[in-house]
Parts: sequence; structure tokens; C-alpha cells
Amino acid sequence: MRMYKGQVVNTSDLAEGGSLAVDAGNNLGIVDVYYTSPFGGDFSPKGKAGFFALPEVDSMILFVRVDSEYYYLSTIHRRDIESTVETGKNIIKDRVEQGHIPPGLYSQATPSRLVMMDRKGNTMRFNHAYDESNGFSTGIDLISRDRKKLLLNDSPNCYGIYLQNEEGDGITIGSGYKDGYTAGPKIAPREIAINTAGKVSVTSRKSSIRMLVKDGQDINIRNESVGMVNLEPAVLPAGPISVTEPYGNIRVSSDVRDIYITAGDGHKFMQLTLGQAAWSPLTHRSRVMIKALGEEGLVQISSDGKIIIRAPSDNIYIHGGSINVKSESDLNLHAKASVNIAAGTTVKLSSNILALLEEGDSEFRPSFVDEITEQNYDFTFYERTAVDVPIATPYGHIELGAGVLINGERIDLAPVAPPTRARKAVHPYFELSDYDASVELPS
Repeated sequence: MRMYKGQVVNTSDLAEGGSLAVDAGNNLGIVDVYYTSPFGGDFSPKGKAGFFALPEVDSMILFVRVDSEYYYLSTIHRRDIESTVETGKNIIKDRVEQGHIPPGLYSQATPSRLVMMDRKGNTMRFNHAYDESNGFSTGIDLISRDRKKLLLNDSPNCYGIYLQNEEGDGITIGSGYKDGYTAGPKIAPREIAINTAGKVSVTSRKSSIRMLVKDGQDINIRNESVGMVNLEPAVLPAGPISVTEPYGNIRVSSDVRDIYITAGDGHKFMQLTLGQAAWSPLTHRSRVMIKALGEEGLVQISSDGKIIIRAPSDNIYIHGGSINVKSESDLNLHAKASVNIAAGTTVKLSSNILALLEEGDSEFRPSFVDEITEQNYDFTFYERTAVDVPIATPYGHIELGAGVLINGERIDLAPVAPPTRARKAVHPYFELSDYDASVELPS
């Protein structure tokens, strides 16, 4: 067996058997050299087993002759420019000027890293370095040509797992810190952080998505977007800024079934099991709180079916600057005790409002009764009739109790001011969220 040195000039192999064309100089010329591996096997579930890293063109290698065939032995990283085949490129020259070994392999002149790299820049590194300025650096790095990274880091200041693309978007999994080790100042022990400038999507195609805090703290969902990335100038550079997409919203939707918001299921179970003395409601409570803050705040509930509000064992409070209740048919009030109505000034009740609109005095009747809105009625018809002029109201009918009836134009029990019609309750127009408006409006 004799050993030779040569340079790989061609790696093309139609048979895909690992044959290399190697220029061995004046002694042999160009010969075929077969690749060898320190490990291998003829069969495996998905092909041949082994370690396959064929040297690339321009590599200087050692190879041996066994019988009449040549076999690859190893790659030489120390080489001279004069011994290379001229390719019209300066790749080898550049590498010689930079050193034969990838940067970072040595720490204080001592090898401190195992590196596997192809000529495209795809790299696997095993780190085990220490120096006084940077401290320990240990772990495994997998880095692609375009700098996508998977880092398994055991270093004191980077103790965790890091997955990143070339833009810096990625996932960080912090480890349980020990002996002063930390994954960095922005992540807690054993925290999993997803950081990206783009969208985050979670999809389950065949099962469910579950978020559970077993014995920790809160689940927080917060949107701090102010829409800066959605602002684009109009066609004219001097034109106003326009919002092209919704921003700042939090949406929860179910296309075909229910949405449940429940608080205190475990709290109720523990009270029934242990009693209020052992499970105090002052410490453990359940509240569902919905707030819309600011002068333009709005809480809106809309249903194509029923809306049910229940608190059979406690009070229901409704408090507003002005409260309006409208029913498309009957309005029913039922109390097992008293019905109490307290007004700061006047209590007004009017019936047969539609008849008033359709048959009332033409002087006060709007031109298009069918098109009048509730707001128009409230602010035009009511204002015009709320004057100190007696107006006949034959449609009023108030029954106070058995045998007691008030019906007619007026009651002369005592001197009273001329009767006026009660103000009709109104409600605001239905308002769309930013997202709904962007879907409904044409682009």
C-alpha cells in the first residue's frame, strides 16, 4: 500500500458511487479515487448507512493505492497556491490569506472548537472554549449558509436553546438557571419566547389547541399596536396619511359553534367542597370584567337570537348617563315585590305612538312618516310638541288597578300644566369594529 497526495479536479459521478477525479501530478496524472467513510453499512431503512462528506473540487487530499484501485484517506488543510489547479478564481488564495482553519476554532492558540463546514458555508460547530474576557463558551451550533441558526448553548450568559432566521426572528427556550447561569436579561428561567417582526400563526388541522396554566400565574393577551406599520401615504406625497388595514384589535371568533368565557369554575367547586370559611371569597373570587376606556369607549352586544342576563341570587345594576330600552313588541316588567320608579322631575307615559305619528295634527306631522327615524322623532316631533299648548291625546290609556282607570284628554283632579307626550326611547346606530369595517367596505 502506497500513499499519494493530489488535488480533486472533478466530483461528477453518474453512478453516484463516490468516485473522485484527482490530479496526482507527474507521477500518476489524473486517477479515479473512491471515497471512504469511517462508518458505514450496506442496508438501512432509507438507504446506505455511513458518514458522507466528499471533498470538493480544489481540495488537497491524501489517498492510498490498494491492489489496483485508489481510495480516499483524508483532506489536507495546509496547502500552497502553486500546487493548486488554475481555475480562474481566487478562492484558495483568499482562504490561505485568512488561514487554513475556520475562524473561532482556536482560543488563545488552543483548539477549542470542532467544526464541520462545506464550501457553501453550512456549518456545524461543537464549542468548548474559555477565555478571561468572554468566559465559558460551550454548546453546539448549527448554522446555514444564509445564517439561519440552531444553537444549543450551555454558556453562562446564553444558557438555553435558540432558533433564529437570518432576520433575527426566532424561538428562545430558557433553561432552569444554575450557578449564576442565565439565558439573557430578557427571558426568565424555563421561559419559551417567540420573537418575530412578522405574523405568528398556530394551526391545528385535525385536533385542538390548548393553553393551560397549571399552578402559576395569569394568561395575558395584549395588543399594543398603534398602526404605524399600516400607515401609507396617499397617491400624492403631500396627501394625508391613510390607514390601510385594521390594527390594535383582539378578535375571538368561532365559525360554527360557541364561545365560552367562564370564571370561577374551580372556585365554585372548592366552596362547595370545603365551604366558604375554608375557601374565602375575599381571597378567591371569580369575575368577568369587560371595559371600554376613553371618551369614545363602547361595549356592544349584538345577537340574532336571545340575550339573557341572570343573577337570581344577587342584584343587577345598570347605570348610564341616559338609559333607553326599546322592544319591537311588548315590554314586560315583573317583580315578586314592589316596582319602584323614582323620577327627578316628571313621569311621562304615552301609548299608541304609531297612531300619533300617522293620524296626529298635520301641523306637527313629518312629511315622510315611513322614513322617519327614531332619532328624528325624538329631536324634531317631540321638540315641536313640547310647548305650553294643550294638545288632545285620545290615545293615552293608563290603568292603575282594579276599577281605577285614567283615560282621555286630561284629568281635572287639580290644576295641572297642559299634558305633553313622553319622550320616546332611542338607541344609537350599530357600530362596526375596525376589522368588520375593513371587511365590509370595498377596497
